[in-house]
Amino acid sequence: MSQQPQQKKTKTDHESANSNAINLADDILENIFSFLPIKEAVRNGILSRRFRKSWIWNRCLDFDKEFASGLTREEFINIVDQILKLHAAPKVNTFRLFINPIKEFSMVREWINFATMKEVEELDLDFSAGNTNYMLLPHHLLKNGSVRVLKLSLCAFILYPSLNGLRSLTTVVLRQVDLSEKSIEIVLNNCLFIELLELTKCRRLCHLNISAQNLRRFRILKVVDCSNLLYVDIDAPTHSIILGIYEISTEIFSYLFSIFSPFIPVIEWDRVGLALRYSHGELRGMDICLQNLTEFQLLMEVSYCNPYDVALFLRNCPCLERLFMRLQKYSFSCGAYWEMHAKQPFQEMDYWFHHLKHVQVKGLSFQKHELLLIKFLLAKASVLETLDLVIPTRKVNRHQYDEMYYQLNNSFRASPKAKINVFESPNDRRCLHPIHTMS
Repeated sequence: MSQQPQQKKTKTDHESANSNAINLADDILENIFSFLPIKEAVRNGILSRRFRKSWIWNRCLDFDKEFASGLTREEFINIVDQILKLHAAPKVNTFRLFINPIKEFSMVREWINFATMKEVEELDLDFSAGNTNYMLLPHHLLKNGSVRVLKLSLCAFILYPSLNGLRSLTTVVLRQVDLSEKSIEIVLNNCLFIELLELTKCRRLCHLNISAQNLRRFRILKVVDCSNLLYVDIDAPTHSIILGIYEISTEIFSYLFSIFSPFIPVIEWDRVGLALRYSHGELRGMDICLQNLTEFQLLMEVSYCNPYDVALFLRNCPCLERLFMRLQKYSFSCGAYWEMHAKQPFQEMDYWFHHLKHVQVKGLSFQKHELLLIKFLLAKASVLETLDLVIPTRKVNRHQYDEMYYQLNNSFRASPKAKINVFESPNDRRCLHPIHTMS
């Protein structure tokens, strides 16, 4: 009996809190709902009659892969079309669309027109859903100048220097876009505030001419799997550019580094061969020296290399301070070639990393050659402060984990200050993070 009044009071307080929430002004509620992803806004609208149509004020129209999951093609098209027809907000911040437009060209064009009329700021159009044909985009796509972030996938888009909207772009991501070298020239000549340019699988590109001396905000150039790219000319404020190279020829990669090596402080490298090559009667590594490189991000996925290849490359980075390696269960190639040509030179390698302070390794699978490379770094980094291992310990074999940690903890360390840290997640606040990341 004595507890009943307390229970009643608790219930009353709860009802009072709900009442306060419901009594919020309409414009405040509309503003709150407007910044939710459209899927969340619609879901929350089901909770109350009053909120039922609050999603019509939504400004984040994300009709992406997540939105489409669990829906048939017809359901997806009908829902998107209905949402856009009932939309009441005067402006849209984000418009993302993931669809195969093969049978709905006219409808998709109407949706794009809707986004431009609503002065969209981030426009992400991906037509690669089971499609191999380019979607020709309307010429007025950038006419009103509201778009700041433009991401296009599997599109054809004719660029004109007279497009005023180019001047407002800060981020341009072009994936499988049918464009010529002239189009890139137009982008760089007219996007005066551009900060990031990404080119992925743009197969028509043979000669990439980056003329960007006047682009003071240009920070990131990312080139991914442009398989026909043969020549690269760069005229840019190189001291400020972060260069990302993914799945291109070794020759192009070496050429880029011959230009950038005196300037680049940070590099992210993925899918370019590190392995030694047979040339002029002997095995040779890349003829590259990065004197000013201070941070290196090595993403191991389908590359063919062994610990010696990695060590040789790192030797050419004399000022390296921070090293990030993402192994992702990568299996080092350590067969006959390793035993005959690389194992002994690796063991006898007489080199010290006098500036390397921080090393992070993600995706360990407890292979012996992974441990060899990590032990090598511990033994050769004379000023090392931290070795961070990112391992989801709940998902690994406990015996393997304990054995690995025992070996590393008892291995020789050139730096008496070196500490080994283990983290469950790379998002841990104590975990070291790259200065820049593009993947």
